[in-house]
Parts: sequence; C-alpha cells; structure tokens
Amino acid sequence: SKSNQVFPWMNKFTALCKEVILEPNIKKLDELISQFLKYIGEDVKQCYNKPKRAYKLRTRMNVFMVFFHMMYWEIKKPLEHTSYLDKMSDLLAHYIDVEMKSSRRGREHPKKISERICTSLYLFLDKSPDHILDTVLKAKFFVKKYSDICVPVMARLLNDNPGQVYETTYV
Repeated sequence: SKSNQVFPWMNKFTALCKEVILEPNIKKLDELISQFLKYIGEDVKQCYNKPKRAYKLRTRMNVFMVFFHMMYWEIKKPLEHTSYLDKMSDLLAHYIDVEMKSSRRGREHPKKISERICTSLYLFLDKSPDHILDTVLKAKFFVKKYSDICVPVMARLLNDNPGQVYETTYV
C-alpha cells in the first residue's frame, strides 16, 4: 500500500503486531509500543513541514493506538497500568504534534481537530488527569500558533478536571 511506501517500517511493524495477537502478554505489548515510538520518532520530525505526510502518519498512528488500547484492555494487569499510560502519553504527545502539522492542510475545522485530540487523550489515557496534562505539556506544537485548536482542548481539560491535578505535580 501507499502508506507502506511512505513509511517503510510499516510492514515489519504490522507483522510484530500479529505476533502479539497470537500470544498476548503485557511484556510483548510494552516492547511493541516502545518499538512503535522509535519508528515514529523520525517520521514525526519529517512531518514538521509536510502537512500531507503528517495527515498520513496521523491516520496510521490512530490505527495503531486503537490496536494498543484494545490489546491492553484484553491483557490488563493493574501493576502495569502506570507503565502503559506513560508510554501512551509519549505516543499521544507525538500524535498531537502530527495533528497540529496535519491541520495546516486547512481541510478540517479546528473544532473537529480539537475534539479528536480530546477524545484520544481521554480514551487512550484512561481519563487520568495527570497523564493527560503531562501529554499536553510534552507536545512540541501545543503552542499559540495553533491556538484555534489548543485553546478548546485546554478549556475542556480544565473544565472536566477542576482541582484534580495536585498543585505540586507540576512545580
């Protein structure tokens, strides 16, 4: 497929995902998410000036984040919960950056983009206020230039979680 030409690691990674499906366990899922973070790290940088590439990467990232989420809930173990959320937080920070760069295509209303970001944050981070805020703070492009997307996201996060994040957490 065209995505695999643009992102040559995709075929190999999809094969790794199939292995986790056959033998699901938290260690393999953890390794898989770490591998995905390595693969997309360079791709995210290449998207900074290429909105069309950012759009393609965003679409693929979303598919894999849903996969990770579904696999996690299938094999969930309470002790690994924080580790999983920490990795997903890193992944979602990249996702937010790709969403911002993809928005430069101008084909979607900023409100739709901010709603998609909020939904992803709440769903993939299990509504954890600390992880959600941490993710937003890690995103490089959650800045004034993209205020039409960022302001509604922050407004929702602050309205939905008043007083939930301890003051000392981010001091």
